[in-house]
Amino acid sequence: MKQDSSNEAKGKILEASIPLFAETGFDGVSMRDVAEKTGLTPAALYYHFPGKDQLYFEAVVFAFRKITKIVAGAISAASTPTAQLESVVDVASKLLSKDRNLLRLMQWIMLDRDEERLRKFGAAAFQDLYLAVYKLASELAPQFNPSALAVSIIGVVIFPFEAHAVFQFLPGYDNLEASRSHFLKHVVTLLNDGFAGAPQATPAPATSSAEEGPRDFAKYAIDEA
Repeated sequence: MKQDSSNEAKGKILEASIPLFAETGFDGVSMRDVAEKTGLTPAALYYHFPGKDQLYFEAVVFAFRKITKIVAGAISAASTPTAQLESVVDVASKLLSKDRNLLRLMQWIMLDRDEERLRKFGAAAFQDLYLAVYKLASELAPQFNPSALAVSIIGVVIFPFEAHAVFQFLPGYDNLEASRSHFLKHVVTLLNDGFAGAPQATPAPATSSAEEGPRDFAKYAIDEA
């Protein structure tokens, strides 16, 4: 019971800290900021997290594991690769429309210069999401390099939401974000048409990791306790 209570308290702290890190990044948030946001004393906060590095790491993992669970559920609920693609685009666009903190958090992560921290994020926060889309890509269009296609699918879905803040001021800009049904149809049609007209892929060079399949991040896993 005590462990359950502690886990619940940690979850509430992580939920509260995500908007803070999304707004100003790792360097812009202090443990005192998080304590004030959660109504805890600094001592109570340090009871759950030994420092800001661990809190930031767990907040990012917490945020993106929730996305992974939703995307994996969307894939398993559909019976064909094409239907799975449509389901993934649908749930992802819902998430990105509803929660801007996810996009902001991702942008801060992309600006991070701490390679070891990025390596740990790859293992704990993004590996399962990438592998779920990688598997879908390999079944959807086996003539493509599945890694390149997985990254392309993720990029085609995410970029319109990332770019909206600036692109909305450009002449002739068609706000795909304003109509999810339009966005869903556009992305799925774009990808499916590309699959249909694609020539047989040229094998990647032997030195490329593409032929080795998805990278095994297990060796980078760390103790999150």
